[in-house]
Amino acid sequence: MSNGYMLASDEAQEFESISLFPAGSLTSSAADMSKFMLAHLQEGQLGEARILRPETARLMHSRLFALDPAANAMAYGFYEESRNGRRIIGHAGDTVQFHSDLHLIPDAGIGFFISYNSAGRGQISPRTILWEAFLDRYFPETPFDAPTLDSAKDDANAVSGTYMISRRFESSLFKLLVVLGEASVSANEDGTIAVDALTEPNGKPKRWREVAPLTFRDVRGQDSLIFKPDQNGRMQLIVPYPFMVFQRVGFRENGKILLPVVGISLLIMLLTLVLWFVAWLVRRHYGSKLELTKWE
Repeated sequence: MSNGYMLASDEAQEFESISLFPAGSLTSSAADMSKFMLAHLQEGQLGEARILRPETARLMHSRLFALDPAANAMAYGFYEESRNGRRIIGHAGDTVQFHSDLHLIPDAGIGFFISYNSAGRGQISPRTILWEAFLDRYFPETPFDAPTLDSAKDDANAVSGTYMISRRFESSLFKLLVVLGEASVSANEDGTIAVDALTEPNGKPKRWREVAPLTFRDVRGQDSLIFKPDQNGRMQLIVPYPFMVFQRVGFRENGKILLPVVGISLLIMLLTLVLWFVAWLVRRHYGSKLELTKWE
């Protein structure tokens, strides 16, 4: 069994066991994952063995829930990630050291699995780059020529703001981590938008242009972002991965406001402690007592 590493130059880490099933906890070999993919691509059968009825396999692969008809949907365990004109279902997974991805193209009978044992220091996702290169090689993309909408600049300004991810701590001290990781949507001069949490392999934010009302497509890629109010009127950002969504935050949850307030508050408390000691030294030097009433 391969060891896991934070960096290739570091010591090997102990095997990681994840207990959060069914979304996590699967440990397998690449050979067994290939059998799993073949069974799904053959509607539940591998050789003479059958683990699922065909209708069950087809149900597992079907759309179960999506935040918008034009968005990728969750299936049953799998999720859609369609591109290059193909409907694709799959599931990715990460532990601290290991990073894996599984993709199925049911109508082409193709499965793709990758797992590596260290992400290294890079901010890019090698598994995504390799998968997209595979698709471009064997299923070339049809050029997308939809024009940019005339409302692009106005809509770009309308959706600008700070957004919080839905996969978050909501009622514990760890919510501070969520505030620190908020995403910022900003309008560019040319009517495109940028989302600082969605970056190119070089680390720069991607640019997105409006190709349908409140729908923005990656200028250099195929992914789309859909902005849509939820049932409470709160603007949400629907990303290509259907297991999460970004929600625009108000004044009380905006990290750009909260963090300076917290910083100033901590500074005041620190100054209070320091000046309390300084005041004691001054009173002692001048022989002055601290005479306060009970109310004071």
